[in-house]
Amino acid sequence: MRSTRRMLGAFLALVSIAPAAAASAEMTPVGLVTRLDGSVTLTRAALPQGTSLKFRDEVFVADRITTGEQSLARILFGGKALVTVRERSVLTITEAPGVSTLHVGVGKIAVAVVKERVKPGETIDIRTPNAVATIRGTVVIAEVSRETSEADNSAANYTTTITILKGVVDLRRLDGLTRQPVGPALSLRAVDRVRITGAAALPLPEKLSPEATQQVINELRAKVKEVPGASATVLMDEMHRSPAGSASGNGVGPTATTAAFKSKSPGLQVKLPGTAVVNPSSKGSLR
Repeated sequence: MRSTRRMLGAFLALVSIAPAAAASAEMTPVGLVTRLDGSVTLTRAALPQGTSLKFRDEVFVADRITTGEQSLARILFGGKALVTVRERSVLTITEAPGVSTLHVGVGKIAVAVVKERVKPGETIDIRTPNAVATIRGTVVIAEVSRETSEADNSAANYTTTITILKGVVDLRRLDGLTRQPVGPALSLRAVDRVRITGAAALPLPEKLSPEATQQVINELRAKVKEVPGASATVLMDEMHRSPAGSASGNGVGPTATTAAFKSKSPGLQVKLPGTAVVNPSSKGSLR
């Protein structure tokens, strides 16, 4: 009888601990807000009605970030990339073993990945309604436009534009029904641009002229206040040391700083929206 009670007690203790462990795993932050400008809304399972995203907030798996008119959010993502979400954009972050995915529903994002921070076998994907780009040590801009109303979300109604400023990207088309990659991958390199319309096959990339490249950079520059602080490495280390759920509200994280990745390569240097200096002609990784 005592043995049965002990087994029952152990079982009940295990059952009570398991949900807490699962919740703790789910609440591990994957990103940290380093800059904000304008109106940015955060939606998650615990906040289905949405709340205003704030500077230094932590971002978790499955969070959806929506930027308003003339607004911007910048997120240090996974300690290895800086993601800029431009105005009128919708971004959702998910993770699976070895793959971190930035889902762009509509709008424009810029992603700067620090190659040295990406572990062997890890990738970061940018996924849109009709394409998926796998990036490593890259500076890339992804823009998604919708041709019809929000009521029709079929891939045929979307156009995805991928622009590479640095590094290499493997781009594949997504099947309109299964939303799985189909066909061979298209390899894109610095100053390549591809526009995928609906369910059409991947076209050949076009090379941007220096003038067109500069125009892309100018459009991405953000008019936001500088955040005082140290380097990206310090900010990444701070994020890794930060305990999950350490603050109230929708998850205010540790002190954030301005991230700055610099290329040591000579030639044309491009300053992404206040965060990254890149050299499109360089084959080196971001530094």
